[in-house]
Amino acid sequence: MRLRPKSWSDVLAWLSLSAGLVFYFGVGTHSLRQPGLQYDEAFDAVHALEVLQRKTPSCADSTRLFGPDLPLMVHPHIGPTTVYTSLAAFAVSGPSVESLRSSQLVVGGVALFLLFLLGYDWFGPRAAALAVLLCGSAPAFVWWSRGGANWTVPMLPLALGGLLALSRWWERRGGAALILASFLFGLGITTKILFVWLALPLLVVGLLAIGAGEISRALRSTKPSTIAVALAAFGLGLAPLIAHNLPEPNTLDHVWRNSSTTAWGHDNRNFVGNLVFAVATSSGCSTAKSS
Repeated sequence: MRLRPKSWSDVLAWLSLSAGLVFYFGVGTHSLRQPGLQYDEAFDAVHALEVLQRKTPSCADSTRLFGPDLPLMVHPHIGPTTVYTSLAAFAVSGPSVESLRSSQLVVGGVALFLLFLLGYDWFGPRAAALAVLLCGSAPAFVWWSRGGANWTVPMLPLALGGLLALSRWWERRGGAALILASFLFGLGITTKILFVWLALPLLVVGLLAIGAGEISRALRSTKPSTIAVALAAFGLGLAPLIAHNLPEPNTLDHVWRNSSTTAWGHDNRNFVGNLVFAVATSSGCSTAKSS
């Protein structure tokens, strides 16, 4: 994409990006303390505070490298990504609800910027402008970014950044782009194991749109050293998850235990009953709103 606007479409696209970000941060930073701190926000913020106080984090796993104990995995299937974004915010402006939510808003702003770049790269300036305006002004996105389940917020910029880097590698065969994409995808899986769901549609779209033969030729034309470094970068992104699962497969055990019955007692095998309950609950909420 052209970072320097060369046409009115480019100018309008970059103005749209600015407008989308201004609206997003303007609405998102309004009354940052409202409502009160939610459980999912506090869940990993507690571990950031423990690191600041040089306490052993009360998370699923931690490690000591060069100083205090650092979170390795917050939960068997949730990584420490947002613990460190929260920790950075607390270190800069002190522990507070405002600091916590501001750090999440910054992560959401990065997602908007990457959405713009990816839309520009794939579909052109008009699509990029429309995407960032619609997403940046969507109440659900603003709310989810600033006060949702913290550990899910980085998954979007990691996915968008990985796709953008993968696209750059495909277009230019640049080794650095492939290495970056590999690291971001690995970090995405560490951030939350559900990130692996991105792999299946990515594979299907790649096979249908590009073809196995073309993908194979592209990989063969890439230097073996580049592929080796890319695999190492993927492993680096996965490192906390890998370390947590050695010598016992803790994440797999957790997923397996919750595959049939969740920690809240929901029977995942009762598909019909769960569907009926979901429809009934949805209908009840709609009736309550209309009344």
